[in-house]
Amino acid sequence: MQRYPTDSMVDIQSTTYRETMNDLINESFTVATQALNDWTSEHDGQEYTWGTYKGTSVQHMLRIEPFGVYQIPIGGGRGIVNATSERHGPSWRMVVDLSDPVKVWGVYPGGQSGNPGSSYYTNMVDAWAKGEHYALSLMNSPDSESGILISQSLNPPESD
Repeated sequence: MQRYPTDSMVDIQSTTYRETMNDLINESFTVATQALNDWTSEHDGQEYTWGTYKGTSVQHMLRIEPFGVYQIPIGGGRGIVNATSERHGPSWRMVVDLSDPVKVWGVYPGGQSGNPGSSYYTNMVDAWAKGEHYALSLMNSPDSESGILISQSLNPPESD
């Protein structure tokens, strides 16, 4: 950019003049500012953050609107840490401590049952969006009365 500010690669072919790198940087800033202003006027009163701009949602597989949760305040992006785009991302999250006994924490935005007809279908979305996890109890033998159960404690202990 510094050595070749007038390179033909920075020229917009559809215009009648030859742009420079400075022209493109200024134009990019103008377009970005306009996009932010447009978003702000369309979403009156919402705090402007990447998470609210991106508009992440958890939707039913068939995209049945009443079974979804919309405008989840979560950052991240498709190809970065917390790889959450507008509609896709890591759903089931789990941390496993392989000590004896094994300790496990997890969270699923579809609730404990994952059933969109359940009144608990969205009860874990807020914890999921904040990156929190619930302590889980695992079956220790085939005779155990239950499989994975959600307990009330959030988040694994900090490692030393």
